[in-house]
Amino acid sequence: MPFGGVGDSGMGREGAQTDIDHCTEWKWVTIQAPGAAHGH
Repeated sequence: MPFGGVGDSGMGREGAQTDIDHCTEWKWVTIQAPGAAHGH
């Protein structure tokens, strides 16, 4: 993880979730199942 670390824990200074949030972008994806009613 970026931003340094705390010993050999691998957690980083800010914590793993904070590191993941800094390195990712959230995106919502919706997939319509085949044969599903459209707009009903």
